[in-house]
Amino acid sequence: MTFPPPAKWPYEKIVKSFKENDIDRTFVCIDHPEFHSAMKFLKKNNICVDNFHAPFREINRIWSEERDGDELLKTYLDCVDICVKYDVPLLIAHVSSGRPMPPVNSCGIARIGKLISY
Repeated sequence: MTFPPPAKWPYEKIVKSFKENDIDRTFVCIDHPEFHSAMKFLKKNNICVDNFHAPFREINRIWSEERDGDELLKTYLDCVDICVKYDVPLLIAHVSSGRPMPPVNSCGIARIGKLISY
């Protein structure tokens, strides 16, 4: 019998597995399609969420000098607000994804500075 990888399990099954293995902490990806229901379920089952993982699929846009980089920054600022809403003290975010990496530029550094300041 084959099982789907744990990342594809419903949160109910993940939490059950946590409980069976004395795991009481985890992280959650903010862009998970069941994010809010997962957070409710984790809280109900006394599983502490240490951090959120910000979306990373389009993170290279942060380095774009176009408007889409500003839109991505707004998404990341919204992620910080979600951390505050759920009282989660840490947001994990990548600065790039894949190869080749985008060139580091002043526009991207300014956006990352705004994110850190926020």
